[in-house]
Amino acid sequence: AIKAIRHCVETRGATLICIAGPRSMPFAVRNPLFQAMLPVVGSTTNAFATPSQTEFRVAMTSTGRSHEIMSLSTSQMENDARWNAQPPWRWRLPVDAVKPGAKILAVAAPNEPGADSTFTLDAATAASPEAAVAAFAERRREDMRRALVVTQPYGAGKVLVLLTDQTWRLR
Repeated sequence: AIKAIRHCVETRGATLICIAGPRSMPFAVRNPLFQAMLPVVGSTTNAFATPSQTEFRVAMTSTGRSHEIMSLSTSQMENDARWNAQPPWRWRLPVDAVKPGAKILAVAAPNEPGADSTFTLDAATAASPEAAVAAFAERRREDMRRALVVTQPYGAGKVLVLLTDQTWRLR
């Protein structure tokens, strides 16, 4: 079955969507062909993850804000408002890494009033190319630690991993 799925994604341009769960997906599937398709790396010890102790909210990355799969509305302002109005989420599957070339579309952000996940550079950092590159690299590492929705091309198709089972909250 995994070979057939891989063939459909890689050669026929299908999209594979994996939704994480606390007892199985995606790291409990130990097939190397399946793991190679995923845009994230995790260990099988993560497969039986316990709920996090703190609630979080979904925050789109700059890439996620313009990605069609994250659209809840055709209006960007309304889309942002809908995502910001979501109730707190309670569970996500942590990952060890996001593969090179994968795009992080959404991250787990603190569930605090006024918490802003927008990436900005202060004037001093922006004035130095080395400091700006270092700041962007640190932001990427932080986004990897908090990744919720990650996608990447795989052959002719795409693979998307939703690292939470809380999709029922999207109403």
